[in-house]
Amino acid sequence: MDRRLVGALLLAAVVLAALVIPAAVGRRLSGYPVAVVIPGPPTAGSCIRSISPLPPVSYNTDVDAHVSYPTVQTGSCDGPIVGEVMSVDSAPHRLREATVASYESDSSTCELSEVNYVGSIGPFDPSTITVPGIAWQARVTVRSLAIGPNDVQRAAGQSWTACVGTTFDGTTYRGRISGALTDGSLPSAFATCWRSLMSATEQQLSDQQVPCSRPHPVEVLAVTQITDATATIGQVASSCRGMAARALRTTDPTRGGQVDIEAYSMDGSSVLPLTSAAMFQGYLGCIAMIKAPKLLDDTLIGIGSRPLPLAG
Repeated sequence: MDRRLVGALLLAAVVLAALVIPAAVGRRLSGYPVAVVIPGPPTAGSCIRSISPLPPVSYNTDVDAHVSYPTVQTGSCDGPIVGEVMSVDSAPHRLREATVASYESDSSTCELSEVNYVGSIGPFDPSTITVPGIAWQARVTVRSLAIGPNDVQRAAGQSWTACVGTTFDGTTYRGRISGALTDGSLPSAFATCWRSLMSATEQQLSDQQVPCSRPHPVEVLAVTQITDATATIGQVASSCRGMAARALRTTDPTRGGQVDIEAYSMDGSSVLPLTSAAMFQGYLGCIAMIKAPKLLDDTLIGIGSRPLPLAG
């Protein structure tokens, strides 16, 4: 055989071995392993800087459809945040089998955490506590959501869930909702304010709401339903003023007559002056209204001895 042919064949064999043998035994990589600390579940009181897209809700999807729990990124409580961790359940959960129905059930259970975290305003006024059915509920809206571990945490075997409180529309806010109704200061994003108060049947409540951080004359402090047929307009009005005093944490919620505190009928589509018949036709609202031409630009709930938040 020609020596040049033998040399060429030998060279080809060497090149082929150089390509095949490393692939068979695995290529070596430079570097060294580094231990990574995988964070555990968040703690109650942690502030949320971002939250993943929420799963679909039952009214527009199959309740048996599988979903993933939202995940969050916690961080500094300074500046705008999107929510707060209200409680954590460290027990194992079958997260991979979550459905729309089971997720919404967990989120509704989170509402129990809300009362403990956000606090509450006493529903009864001492002067009318003997009258059944006059129990006011603060018109504060906190959306309760269940969250879970992210992909890395799940891969590490974590299966906890936690309850977070956010604004109803997912907008950011400043401040804290922790203890806000008990002894804190409620962020305005959670209160209910209106652009006007027109006592007319054509007034639509859905068209009235405006963010409490914008100039407005009206805030709905609380709502109730009357179940005692013997309750009088005077008793309802008195209990409304008592609720306002507890909500504002002051003995004079009118601030020397600058703010009107009145109970109104809210039948679901209109606001009407309170009458004996209207008391039993739906919800009643305990409403604070600053006198024109002044406007407010924050919630009155928890204001205490601070000056009225006047716009402009």
